[in-house]
Amino acid sequence: MVHQSLYLRYRPARFGEIIGQDHVTAALRNAVATDRVGHAYLFSGPRGTGKTSTARILAKALNCEGLSDGEPCGTCPFCTSIAAGTSYELHELDAASNNKVDDIRELISRVAIGTSGRAKVYVLDEVHMLTPGAENALLKTLEEPPPHVVFVLCTTEPHKVAPTIRSRTQHLHFELLDAGALESHVRAVAADAGLAVSEADLAYVLATGGGSARDTLSALDAVAAAGRAPDGADVVTAVLEAVAAGETAAALGAADAAARAGREPRILGEALLARLRNAFLASVDAPLEHLPAAERSAAVELAGRLRPRALTAALELLGTALVAMREAPDPRVDLDLALVRLTNPDIGLTLQSLAERVERLERGGSGGASSPAAPPGAASPARRPPDRAGPRERRARPSGAFAGAKDAIANARPPEPGAGSEPASPEPSPESPSESRPEPPPEPGGDPPATTRDAEPSMPRGGDSGAAQAAVAPGSVDDRPTTQAGSPVDQPAAAAPPPDRDEAVLAWVEEILPSLRAVSALPKSAGARLATGRFLPNAPGALRLAFPTPGSLDRCEDLRSAVEAEFGRCFDRPVTVEFVLDDRSTPGPPSESAGAPATSSPYLGEGLKTTALPKARPISGDRSGVAQVQQAFPGSRLVELEAT
Repeated sequence: MVHQSLYLRYRPARFGEIIGQDHVTAALRNAVATDRVGHAYLFSGPRGTGKTSTARILAKALNCEGLSDGEPCGTCPFCTSIAAGTSYELHELDAASNNKVDDIRELISRVAIGTSGRAKVYVLDEVHMLTPGAENALLKTLEEPPPHVVFVLCTTEPHKVAPTIRSRTQHLHFELLDAGALESHVRAVAADAGLAVSEADLAYVLATGGGSARDTLSALDAVAAAGRAPDGADVVTAVLEAVAAGETAAALGAADAAARAGREPRILGEALLARLRNAFLASVDAPLEHLPAAERSAAVELAGRLRPRALTAALELLGTALVAMREAPDPRVDLDLALVRLTNPDIGLTLQSLAERVERLERGGSGGASSPAAPPGAASPARRPPDRAGPRERRARPSGAFAGAKDAIANARPPEPGAGSEPASPEPSPESPSESRPEPPPEPGGDPPATTRDAEPSMPRGGDSGAAQAAVAPGSVDDRPTTQAGSPVDQPAAAAPPPDRDEAVLAWVEEILPSLRAVSALPKSAGARLATGRFLPNAPGALRLAFPTPGSLDRCEDLRSAVEAEFGRCFDRPVTVEFVLDDRSTPGPPSESAGAPATSSPYLGEGLKTTALPKARPISGDRSGVAQVQQAFPGSRLVELEAT
């Protein structure tokens, strides 16, 4: 006798025998009992969840002679003929192979033929495979079939069914079976069929079925034929153990053993991806009721050994590898590369590998041995003074025309006295000519004379100066004021000096002004307004940005807070900026005072001083461009180049 598959042998014959689809069976049973059956139904859901079996049971119920509370009796001639597949009341059509217009026309031509029973049921499997022409040919009959005809359309991809067809049917969704209900069903089938199934075999069968009753019973058939479950599940566990431990050789060895055993790399990758997905769901406390108990505990254990970030990276790497395997000449290469990157994040410079390195360093820094305590009386190490070569360390170096601006400023200053072959001292001496440069005379009724950069004391940025002044070496006298109890009173931290004028000009041109132009909250003309100003020598504790006219000064006053905020962000400390009126009485930059021509000034924010040019006389007679240039520049002469 030919062996009959378990999923055919134990196919449900009544609504009550369908497991896990109570919402569907209850609706159909009530419709049959109250004579409210629709003319067309759409059954959708994953494979092996009972769509076709439910359609056959509905055909039995509509023609059964001994119907009881919506359930077919299963013994009358109509029920037995439908179960045997010899009934004229049930017509099944595979829409995947009969998907043309001619096939649907032939079906429609038989719909009007009468039947000996009460209803004729047409079941169309995989209805989403119909061509557009076939769908359109079916619409009219599906909307208004003969009274004795009921259509049942089955599909695994309802989103591919035309909306015009879905709107003419009652849509019932089938779901994957719960792990507990499926386990009870498998145990009952194994006991009735006399199969000896171990717990390991049962776990393999449930994991292979994936919530599908038909796939689960097919896996049970395979286990019963082989006598035990295959070793593929152990290979997946071995690979995941190696990934969790970070052992590259063990992971590649387990994958190689699976390949030599005949397992396809893509199948192994899909199994790894499914197990990692379960572990990821467990790591974020997602419900796992759809998994068997053994698989659920394995997912929780793996989630405890791998962090969510590592699980996410593993899912992405394996997903990418599975996609690449479709066109790869050797799919094992893609799988091996994914396993190497999973077990050794240092290979390949990616965001994930960098995050892993940072996390390991943080764990090592927090959990490692603490640094030895300093001996009593030892002075704390001094902070390194800030680098004054640029506004801040993280700001990118200027490129293009601005690359040598800072060097040009340094070269424009007068050399140190006695500078020869010996290198210059890194700190300027008090007798440096740059500090002895005469200060400009005070403006009448204006601000006090501005100080230069070299006259300011070098001190740490931000609030570090207050902490440095408050530190008292052991054995020294603390001259700070004290309270009545004798405890010293902390002095307020000294305010940080403003940035050097040279630094401010470079930061203004390279970073601050472009940033202000990109701020959407500011007016579109903010950048044009601010670009008309120039930086004067610093005032005590503040930068000075001068504007040529009172009108431009008034229009820019409301932008001062934004300018100060950008300077503070650039120099990592609060910076005060004063907006003043430029009366042109302030001396030019240091390069001009040192004798350099105005056109060679490295100050990128200052333009050509047109006041130094002679006033052009009124033009009379010849109004050509050459004549106008000669009048604007007295003493110039026209040189005509001969053609070569």
